[in-house]
Amino acid sequence: MVALFLPEDINHEKAKKVFEKEDLFLIPEDMVKETLTVICYKKGIKCVKEVWKLISNSDVFEIITEEYKKLVSFYISLNRKISYFDTCVIYFTFLNDCEPCSFDKKLLSLWKGLRNQ
Repeated sequence: MVALFLPEDINHEKAKKVFEKEDLFLIPEDMVKETLTVICYKKGIKCVKEVWKLISNSDVFEIITEEYKKLVSFYISLNRKISYFDTCVIYFTFLNDCEPCSFDKKLLSLWKGLRNQ
């Protein structure tokens, strides 16, 4: 998501192409928080306000939530060195029977391995 909203991001053009192809993006609530945090540090609160307005008023983004304890349990059950936010992406792809929208090769590799178990 950061790549989509920050033109200077190395993956911005790839993110735009993915965004233009899809009708709906399911975004874990924790990913929204992380995205807004990164954007705040990189571009400031004014940019955060613009991005939040776009996300919250768009029919393309659907923010999804899940019981906190289940997500933390899943994170711990992976028994791997992985970010909590990457775990959110993987967890919600399984919960919603969809694929992750990520350029992170480590995340995608782990997702494929778990999916094939």
